[in-house]
Amino acid sequence: MPDTAKLKCVHKRHQAKSPDGDRRHFTRASEVELVVNINGRLVEVLDISLSGIRIGNGFPLQGDKVGFTIIPRVGQRLDVNRSIRASGQVIRIDGDEHSVAIRFERVSYSLAKMIVAAVSQRLGVKPFLLA
Repeated sequence: MPDTAKLKCVHKRHQAKSPDGDRRHFTRASEVELVVNINGRLVEVLDISLSGIRIGNGFPLQGDKVGFTIIPRVGQRLDVNRSIRASGQVIRIDGDEHSVAIRFERVSYSLAKMIVAAVSQRLGVKPFLLA
Protein backbone atom coordinates (compact mmCIF):
# COMPACT_ATOMS: atom_id res chain seq x y z
CA MET A 1 0.00 0.00 0.00
CA PRO A 2 1.44 3.41 -1.00
CA ASP A 3 2.34 5.94 1.61
CA THR A 4 -0.34 8.65 1.16
CA ALA A 5 1.81 11.29 2.87
CA LYS A 6 4.43 10.80 0.14
CA LEU A 7 1.78 11.00 -2.59
CA LYS A 8 0.45 14.27 -1.22
CA CYS A 9 3.97 15.66 -1.01
CA VAL A 10 4.74 14.68 -4.62
CA HIS A 11 1.46 16.20 -5.79
CA LYS A 12 2.15 19.47 -4.00
CA ARG A 13 5.65 19.61 -5.42
CA HIS A 14 4.31 18.89 -8.91
CA GLN A 15 1.83 21.78 -8.60
CA ALA A 16 4.39 24.17 -7.14
CA LYS A 17 4.72 27.55 -8.80
CA SER A 18 7.83 28.44 -10.73
CA PRO A 19 9.92 31.41 -9.52
CA ASP A 20 7.80 33.74 -11.69
CA GLY A 21 4.54 32.36 -10.20
CA ASP A 22 3.51 30.15 -13.14
CA ARG A 23 1.90 26.71 -12.63
CA ARG A 24 2.07 25.52 -16.23
CA HIS A 25 3.33 22.07 -17.12
CA PHE A 26 4.48 23.19 -20.58
CA THR A 27 6.14 26.43 -21.61
CA ARG A 28 4.05 28.71 -23.81
CA ALA A 29 5.45 30.24 -26.98
CA SER A 30 4.17 33.54 -28.30
CA GLU A 31 4.52 35.16 -31.72
CA VAL A 32 4.17 31.83 -33.53
CA GLU A 33 3.04 31.77 -37.15
CA LEU A 34 -0.36 30.16 -36.46
CA VAL A 35 -3.96 31.23 -37.00
CA VAL A 36 -7.13 29.60 -35.69
CA ASN A 37 -10.37 29.21 -37.61
CA ILE A 38 -13.04 29.11 -34.92
CA ASN A 39 -16.75 29.54 -35.57
CA GLY A 40 -15.92 30.63 -39.12
CA ARG A 41 -13.60 33.44 -37.98
CA LEU A 42 -9.83 33.66 -38.37
CA VAL A 43 -8.14 34.64 -35.12
CA GLU A 44 -4.46 35.13 -34.32
CA VAL A 45 -2.79 32.69 -31.94
CA LEU A 46 -1.36 34.78 -29.09
CA ASP A 47 0.52 31.85 -27.54
CA ILE A 48 0.48 28.07 -27.59
CA SER A 49 1.85 25.09 -25.65
CA LEU A 50 1.32 21.35 -25.68
CA SER A 51 -1.53 21.82 -23.19
CA GLY A 52 -3.46 24.71 -24.69
CA ILE A 53 -3.77 27.82 -26.78
CA ARG A 54 -4.59 31.48 -26.20
CA ILE A 55 -6.32 33.36 -28.97
CA GLY A 56 -7.82 36.80 -29.56
CA ASN A 57 -11.14 37.46 -27.81
CA GLY A 58 -14.62 37.65 -29.18
CA PHE A 59 -16.94 34.69 -28.99
CA PRO A 60 -16.65 31.54 -26.84
CA LEU A 61 -18.08 31.68 -23.35
CA GLN A 62 -16.11 30.38 -20.40
CA GLY A 63 -16.65 26.66 -19.87
CA ASP A 64 -17.71 26.05 -23.46
CA LYS A 65 -16.22 23.20 -25.43
CA VAL A 66 -15.09 24.47 -28.80
CA GLY A 67 -13.82 22.91 -31.99
CA PHE A 68 -11.37 24.79 -34.19
CA THR A 69 -8.76 24.42 -36.90
CA ILE A 70 -5.16 25.52 -36.39
CA ILE A 71 -3.58 26.78 -39.60
CA PRO A 72 0.14 27.52 -40.07
CA ARG A 73 1.01 30.80 -41.76
CA VAL A 74 3.81 31.07 -44.31
CA GLY A 75 4.51 34.76 -44.78
CA GLN A 76 1.15 36.36 -45.55
CA ARG A 77 -0.44 33.09 -46.74
CA LEU A 78 -2.25 30.43 -44.76
CA ASP A 79 -1.12 26.85 -45.44
CA VAL A 80 -4.55 25.19 -45.22
CA ASN A 81 -3.08 21.90 -46.49
CA ARG A 82 -1.23 21.54 -43.19
CA SER A 83 -4.12 22.63 -40.94
CA ILE A 84 -5.16 20.45 -38.01
CA ARG A 85 -8.52 20.09 -36.28
CA ALA A 86 -8.50 20.37 -32.50
CA SER A 87 -10.97 20.87 -29.69
CA GLY A 88 -10.81 22.07 -26.14
CA GLN A 89 -12.43 23.67 -23.15
CA VAL A 90 -12.53 27.43 -22.73
CA ILE A 91 -10.92 27.94 -19.33
CA ARG A 92 -10.45 31.70 -19.15
CA ILE A 93 -11.59 34.87 -20.83
CA ASP A 94 -9.32 37.83 -20.13
CA GLY A 95 -11.06 41.13 -20.86
CA ASP A 96 -7.93 43.18 -20.13
CA GLU A 97 -5.83 41.30 -22.68
CA HIS A 98 -8.79 40.57 -24.99
CA SER A 99 -7.93 36.89 -25.10
CA VAL A 100 -9.49 33.47 -24.65
CA ALA A 101 -7.53 30.56 -23.14
CA ILE A 102 -8.45 27.06 -24.31
CA ARG A 103 -7.13 23.80 -22.84
CA PHE A 104 -6.74 21.10 -25.49
CA GLU A 105 -9.12 18.20 -25.01
CA ARG A 106 -6.71 15.78 -26.67
CA VAL A 107 -3.30 16.37 -28.21
CA SER A 108 -2.78 14.13 -31.22
CA TYR A 109 0.67 13.34 -32.57
CA SER A 110 -0.05 15.61 -35.58
CA LEU A 111 -1.03 18.49 -33.30
CA ALA A 112 2.07 18.00 -31.15
CA LYS A 113 4.24 18.02 -34.30
CA MET A 114 2.62 21.26 -35.45
CA ILE A 115 3.18 22.92 -32.08
CA VAL A 116 6.80 21.75 -31.86
CA ALA A 117 7.44 22.93 -35.45
CA ALA A 118 5.93 26.37 -34.77
CA VAL A 119 7.84 26.81 -31.52
CA SER A 120 11.08 25.59 -33.11
CA GLN A 121 10.65 28.00 -36.01
CA ARG A 122 9.98 30.84 -33.56
CA LEU A 123 13.10 29.98 -31.54
CA GLY A 124 15.24 29.32 -34.60
CA VAL A 125 16.18 25.79 -33.58
CA LYS A 126 15.67 22.41 -35.24
CA PRO A 127 12.56 20.54 -34.11
CA PHE A 128 13.48 17.62 -31.85
CA LEU A 129 10.20 15.68 -32.08
CA LEU A 130 9.48 15.77 -35.81
CA ALA A 131 9.82 12.57 -37.79
